[in-house]
Amino acid sequence: MFSFLSKRKDAKIKQLIDGASYEDLPPEVIAELGSHIVITTENAPADLMIEKRLGVVSAEMPVAMHLLRPLLERARRFRSGRSPAGQRVLRDARMACDIELKREALIVKADAIIGVSVDCKQLSGLGRQTFLVTMAGTAIKLARAEETPEPLATPAIVVAAGE
Repeated sequence: MFSFLSKRKDAKIKQLIDGASYEDLPPEVIAELGSHIVITTENAPADLMIEKRLGVVSAEMPVAMHLLRPLLERARRFRSGRSPAGQRVLRDARMACDIELKREALIVKADAIIGVSVDCKQLSGLGRQTFLVTMAGTAIKLARAEETPEPLATPAIVVAAGE
């Protein structure tokens, strides 16, 4: 099933998936299981037919930047204040939040998450510089193709030539 796992671990993961226990699954499994889940910042995407709103889902990821301070200061000397290492850490935190949003969507059996907002706040205290990356949106169930009504056919207007 999952080629990157040992057989014993694979059996345990299969058992968790069959029991819908998504909380204990590793991130790489969640990413694979949730690959069909649409995550968008749009509030009302035109191409998604919403059947039901399931509620708000969110993910948070704290990032301790004080561990990277020497590396960040060295990079800033060569660039104008933007640190590639710091950008990479925050990008990884956003990707981790994305996977956690998919985990939350799997738990509530959602097909998509719309209206997603991404926020990064700096938390200070005890001489540490920590950022909190958060993502939140509305989990929805999509209408199936056979359940959506067909659009009404527009009548054809025929105009005879010479009239």
